[in-house]
Amino acid sequence: MKLNKLSYVFLAILILLHEAFAQDACAVPVKRTPKEIDDLNQKAIKGTNPDFVLSVGEFTDARDNKKYKTTKIGAQVWMAENLNYNAEGSKCYGNLDANCAKYGRLYNWETAKGAVCPNGWRVSGYEEWADLKKFIQPVLIWKEGMSYTYGKISGTKLKAKKGWSNNGNGTDNYGFSALPGGRGNSYGDFIGAGFDGTWWGEYSYKAASTWSVYHNNNDIYMDFRDSDFRSIRCVMDKQCNGKSYNPSTQKCSDDGKTVLTKCGRSNDYYNASTHFCYWRTYKIYEKCDSYYPHAYEPYNVYDPKHQFCFRGNGYNRVYNICGTQNGYNPFTHYCSNDSLKKYDSQLTDFRDKKTYRTSKIGTQIWMAENLNYKGSTADTIGKCFENDAINCSLYGRLYNFAEAKNACPNGWRLPNDKEWTTLIKYAGDSLTVAVKLKSMDWADRYFDAVGAVDKKRGTDDFGFTALPGGTGNLKGKFYNLGYGGYWWSSTENYWSLYGEDHAWQMSGKDEFALINSIRCIKDETGVKK
Repeated sequence: MKLNKLSYVFLAILILLHEAFAQDACAVPVKRTPKEIDDLNQKAIKGTNPDFVLSVGEFTDARDNKKYKTTKIGAQVWMAENLNYNAEGSKCYGNLDANCAKYGRLYNWETAKGAVCPNGWRVSGYEEWADLKKFIQPVLIWKEGMSYTYGKISGTKLKAKKGWSNNGNGTDNYGFSALPGGRGNSYGDFIGAGFDGTWWGEYSYKAASTWSVYHNNNDIYMDFRDSDFRSIRCVMDKQCNGKSYNPSTQKCSDDGKTVLTKCGRSNDYYNASTHFCYWRTYKIYEKCDSYYPHAYEPYNVYDPKHQFCFRGNGYNRVYNICGTQNGYNPFTHYCSNDSLKKYDSQLTDFRDKKTYRTSKIGTQIWMAENLNYKGSTADTIGKCFENDAINCSLYGRLYNFAEAKNACPNGWRLPNDKEWTTLIKYAGDSLTVAVKLKSMDWADRYFDAVGAVDKKRGTDDFGFTALPGGTGNLKGKFYNLGYGGYWWSSTENYWSLYGEDHAWQMSGKDEFALINSIRCIKDETGVKK
């Protein structure tokens, strides 16, 4: 095939574009001489954050009409002076009023963690101090032989330009104007004024962190202590949007009505009527609804960026969004490797009219969810995990072996070890099959929408949609909900998988009087066995 002139031009453009993208994708690191590196590091150390624009202001504490300078550093607004509010549990350095005027007051931790800052402000916490240090810490080019302390000058940038002894003054790049107010102890001793400054910072659940700057060092040092009397720097509670803030309850309020609640040690707030704070990550999730109003409840909250709330069939459940889909009906479809697939069919149990999804996997037809049949009114069988009905709705019931042998509906039966082995061989091998049969929803309590780092989430290749329904014993103890799944075999063994494993494991006979889940398999003879 011959190419005309226009085609050649077009081809040349494509080649040039390809080379340009290739060069950009595989950029060669810039080679710099040791002197160039030193020069760049010195500029980083001496310079200020390019995103910083000095924005100073003034605030009056309505409680005693004291005025404080303020400065905006990054996204935070700080008081540019130490707090000097005469609260119980505070004192002046050396018990001299002149030192309160110079350095502000020193507070014990019990006072610091209470409502000691003015309305609209709060005691700066761990996250605020960490963010502040990150904002002002220079980015250096590492070179061989560089000491650990080289370039650590965040303390110098916060120190006031005067007031520090032994040539310990700073550059005060950001208007923070840190002064060496020292500290005191409960015995009435004082130490460090003129040389050291130390401030309280809440860490988590009213636990204390301390942040210190010294006359003979350039860095900021953090420690976990709750002793002594220390200075306080208040930070504006911008999340309150001007409303009053009560740090003892961690709530913003407006005319006595709670508006927002602080999420752990983070800087974020949420409306507890619509959202939920997860204590392990301090992330805020949207509530699915208020169906299950426990304080720690994994199923009624979700991250709408990655999940959606399916409302139906008598309960609400959070599912992961599949690939680029906005959502799907989990009773007809499932997410497999981020692709949306449809279950083969549905089965209705004539005994209680419950409907179950089914999937054909190789030559076998399996229920795609755990059995949730509780027997007749006169003869109830099985238990919900922790005797909570919501767990039956989500994971099905847990049965002892005697109940499990005859629990499946007509035309279906409890699978034997050979049928479990056939499933595993078809899906892969014993070392990888668990991931292929787990639901993509499998994660630590469903809170981490993108998958907990220490858990192996499923890919649900065949629509088996295994979920971690846990197990229990006949003494009323329950274990491993959200972390493991356990299913009976008709040979009285049970098969299990765990969040951290790839493998599907067969365990021994019912030596511990266990209660486990049931997955029924279709009886091809049409007769229940």
